[in-house]
Amino acid sequence: MLAADAADGGLLDAGVAPAAHLVLEPEAILPPGTAVGAFDIIGELDRGGMGIVYAARDRHLDRAVALKFVRARVGSDRTEAERVLAEAKAASALDHPNVATIYQVGESSDGRYFIAMPRYDGESLRARLERGPLPLQEALAIARAVASGLAAAHRVGMVHRDVTAGNIFLTVDGSVKLLDFGIAALASGSDEASAARGTLPYMSPEQLNGDAIDARADVWSLGVVLYRMLTGELPFAGLTETDVVAAIRDSRPAPTLAGREGIPRWLVRVVERALRKDRVQRFTDAAALLAALEQKPPSWRARRMAGVAAGLFALLGWGAVVLRPPAPEGEMPASVLMLDPLITANSDSGVAATAAAMVDEVATRLAAVGVQVVRVSDASRIHSTPTRGRPHLEVSIRMAGGTHSLAATVRDVDGSHALWDEPRALVPGGLRALSGELTAGVLRVLGIVLSPRDHASLARGLPSTVEAYEALIRGNTLLARRTPEALWHAMARYEEARRLDPGYVSAYARGAYAVALLADWGWNHPMLSRRELLDQGRALGDSALALDSLSAEAWLARAYLLAVADPERLRGAPEAFRRAIALDPYNAEAYYQYGQTSMVLGRFSEAATAYRRALELRPGDAMSLISMAGLADLGGRRSESFTLADSALAVAPDMAYARVIEALVLAYRGKFPESEREARRALSLDSTFTVPALSVLSMARAGQGDSIGAVALIAQARLAQADEAPSPDEAHMLVHAQLAAGRHADAVRTVQSARPRGAGLWYLFQMSYFREFRRDSAVAAVLATADPRN
Repeated sequence: MLAADAADGGLLDAGVAPAAHLVLEPEAILPPGTAVGAFDIIGELDRGGMGIVYAARDRHLDRAVALKFVRARVGSDRTEAERVLAEAKAASALDHPNVATIYQVGESSDGRYFIAMPRYDGESLRARLERGPLPLQEALAIARAVASGLAAAHRVGMVHRDVTAGNIFLTVDGSVKLLDFGIAALASGSDEASAARGTLPYMSPEQLNGDAIDARADVWSLGVVLYRMLTGELPFAGLTETDVVAAIRDSRPAPTLAGREGIPRWLVRVVERALRKDRVQRFTDAAALLAALEQKPPSWRARRMAGVAAGLFALLGWGAVVLRPPAPEGEMPASVLMLDPLITANSDSGVAATAAAMVDEVATRLAAVGVQVVRVSDASRIHSTPTRGRPHLEVSIRMAGGTHSLAATVRDVDGSHALWDEPRALVPGGLRALSGELTAGVLRVLGIVLSPRDHASLARGLPSTVEAYEALIRGNTLLARRTPEALWHAMARYEEARRLDPGYVSAYARGAYAVALLADWGWNHPMLSRRELLDQGRALGDSALALDSLSAEAWLARAYLLAVADPERLRGAPEAFRRAIALDPYNAEAYYQYGQTSMVLGRFSEAATAYRRALELRPGDAMSLISMAGLADLGGRRSESFTLADSALAVAPDMAYARVIEALVLAYRGKFPESEREARRALSLDSTFTVPALSVLSMARAGQGDSIGAVALIAQARLAQADEAPSPDEAHMLVHAQLAAGRHADAVRTVQSARPRGAGLWYLFQMSYFREFRRDSAVAAVLATADPRN
């Protein structure tokens, strides 16, 4: 025993935790007809190391369910049970099509834990694998589905702990369900023990060692599942459990899949990385693994397309692009483009706006053909990119003698001389013809010939006339101003683009998005009621999707309209935003709006991730900074919240909203004169943003001892409301002012009268400033009704 202990690395020192699953209370078999809470047992479905699964029926809802009873550990106490049940209940909040729904988590009358879930028709992946390995495409589809479900859990800080073929269910309708979230913790009862729990062939080295685990343990387990689906074998096997443990703990890598028939080398690399013994070298979480699994396999055509797209991107987007060489056979695709418009300081603002809009347009089209685009904030970062060994394309706009010209230069692999250098005049209305000529020239130099299908793929989304495109550009410029008048005019420009080109998807999608913005900010249209406005937005969005169901812009508009149309629960919006992001992973607006939706639904970790990504893609985005300030306050990091609010104002000094938030921060810092100055500045910047500005101005006056003036400003703000009932945003700001003025009863009535009474209202009153206010029973009742998690 001592020799074995020394060889094993301390089995005796580890204590009994690794073997605790062998010491179980005896489990009684429940006969048919037994009542367990609201469920009646029908019969036994399955059993395994963690418990028995019964077929049952819900008496109240008359639906078929599966009840999984989990064996309890000897000596478990009540406090531990309550903590464990809380964790399993948290798992039940996951809302994802690839995660099995949990109806209920509870205890039977004899003190055993059970999980109630749907009784799906189909079979487990374990049963499917008993018939042999899966075809490549089927294995990939299952792995991607499971990774997608795990990614949703990892975003909110949850780890499954027991991803196995037995916990993956394949339904008869072709969907994939990941089972048993929270059950590994339920069986183990403590964080320390849960690290060592799981199903042995799928356990990561850190689980076997009893270390604290994170999302990378699930990545390992899914790597084992994928290996088994592709080969029919487990990567770490042995005649005994000791042999399996030794194989997993051994420093040698997993057996390679290289050379196996039908398994592409790019997939070999993905599986090998998922099964790295050192978790630092694995994918960081399931989202990263999913991104790798969704990469298109490299091929001759894919590598040629990367070069073609790079040339087209630079020419249309007026950026500097590095054309990377073809990836070695078996490598992951390397079609990554570094992009930034190169516009000289003496170029007029119209050219700059057009260039920036072209970059966004083309980036969206390139995402559709699998080309990753990395935007950088300044041209100097592009020029610092190493170019040795790579063809290098530079495109810039210059102005000489009052005329703009576009210069394109293609240099050879070592940058020593230009292969092609041909400046062209940039004339109004000539963008399409110019881009076509330059594209043809670059393609000739590179010796690339496109098929008709390639041409069609890269041209997706382009309008039929340059006039339609120019109308869209003018609409985009107006849309960015975020004022009622600008949005009305933007809608007119998008309508003009649709008239000029009835098949122009972007004109429909952005028209729908403008409608969503107008409705979301509570602004009226001079000719349409809110209902008519939303009807028009839905019609435009439906038209965009009918023209191109793979348009990220169209899905973004659909998602935003769903959120605006259902402010209570935002049904369908998160899924539509995720679809838009999947279609265009470089759309900063999609990440920002997804963050907004996640935030008001109480999914704060998801929201923070989305905002950070939006800031990566659109550095200095004031709205993302303001939202992150709110999340920091929710997390008890008020100093960080103040800093983020300061940053938002620094990058957007002319945004009334940023001024109001800064004024609010200053008021809570006790800097009332400075707060008053910022609030008055906000009033001067935007006459439509009066309720928030007047509310904070009232706080500033109350802080300086002017109680009469503070109350008068509150009355003025109430008169400025868009409707008789305050919106959630208006109620939020008014309550700040009413509490500062000592008008608690008025503040309660404001919350009670706010409409709509949904997710937005609930979120705004979660801020730390309202901690005491939320304890008022009347306020608590309103917020309980509005809570989207109920």
